[in-house]
Formats: sequence, C-alpha cells, structure tokens
Amino acid sequence: MGYLISKFSIGTDLLINGIELMGIGIAVWGIVAGGLHKFNMQPEVKSDVLITNGPFALIRNPMYLGILLFFGAAISQEPTMQNWLAYIILWITLLFKIRSEEHFLLLKFGEPYRAYKKRTFRLIPYIF
Repeated sequence: MGYLISKFSIGTDLLINGIELMGIGIAVWGIVAGGLHKFNMQPEVKSDVLITNGPFALIRNPMYLGILLFFGAAISQEPTMQNWLAYIILWITLLFKIRSEEHFLLLKFGEPYRAYKKRTFRLIPYIF
C-alpha cells in the first residue's frame, strides 16, 4: 500500500476522482460504523459486539472495499506494470487478511457470525 500511496496524485478526470472519493467515503463510513475506538489494522477482534449496521449490513469489509476502490481508480491514471503489480499484491494481501479476520470472528462470535456471513457479501456487494 505504501508504494501505491507514493504514486498517488490527484488527477483531472472527474470520474476517477469521484471513484476515489467514494472509496474514501466507504472506508470512513466503515470505520465510523465500527466505532473509532475499535479501529484496528491487525486481524484481531477488538469488539465484544458483532457489528452489522451501516455498510456492514451489506458487506463485511467496507474499509477494504474503500481502499481497493481508491487505489484502483488512482492507478488508472498511471497504469504502469509496476502499479498494477502493486495493486494485485494489495488485493491478495487483503484477501488473506479477510480470511484471517473471518477465522477470528467465527471463533469469537460463533453461530451469529455464521448467520451474518450468509446474509452479507465479503467485499463486493452482490458479487463477492
């Protein structure tokens, strides 16, 4: 992610800027809905309550979706092989992180988390 951040620059394409802002908005909405005091970069579970409100009512990983939207749009302004490779590595890293987090959430919340998984999408609404 550090590499992609270093390559980011605000472009002049309104659509791309809109997607970047949407990504930032989704990520921030997820952080706020999850509770700012519970925000955590590590795959451990800090909350004692399963959060299913806000964007979590539809997808289980809104912060990651926001990050992927933002950087996907950002690299489209400079679509070099290195930028695409970094973006693919970001996807792979986040998918592994999601898998770890889901394991911890299942251990902590059990059946309520299993039911939540059945009614929500992992990352992309109506797709995945």
